[in-house]
Amino acid sequence: MERRSSRRIWIAICAAAAALGWACATPGTQGGLSDEERTRIEREIFALEDRLDRAYRENDLETYWSFYADDLTQIWDTGYVSLEQYQQDWTALVTGGGGVVDARSEDMRIHVGPTGDTAIVTYLTVSRYRGTNGNETEGRFYETDVWFRRDGRWQIVHYHFSSAADAIAGAPEEVGDE
Repeated sequence: MERRSSRRIWIAICAAAAALGWACATPGTQGGLSDEERTRIEREIFALEDRLDRAYRENDLETYWSFYADDLTQIWDTGYVSLEQYQQDWTALVTGGGGVVDARSEDMRIHVGPTGDTAIVTYLTVSRYRGTNGNETEGRFYETDVWFRRDGRWQIVHYHFSSAADAIAGAPEEVGDE
């Protein structure tokens, strides 16, 4: 009987603590972030995405790779692609005379995590590429970047890249195949 009462008291304490945490949440905040903090982080991430996109469009490999964490995971239409494989393929494409001719992102949405150290960015990218053979292709892609702030620095820890369902994939053949 004593054991059953202790269990009920413990459940009641846990339920009360959860309810108290919910009830004490400040209106206009989520997970302790104020609206101002959330907006500041969204702007910071947007600026990083803008720099990332510029490096991509300009085929600036050093700057482009600096946004990705060493433990990056990626999934493309073809499946998982290691950072090492992506760097190898993309570097060979660019140094071989290919790369991005033009790219633009549309419909960007930024979601900041409740503690302010995670952000998820989704968008559509319309890109034009040149292969090492000089042929150009165009594609529409859905992309997701998952950013973590580690030791005060934002980096992409997960990247998802897939062809838009309403378009034919146009990524260069040399990229993403393991």
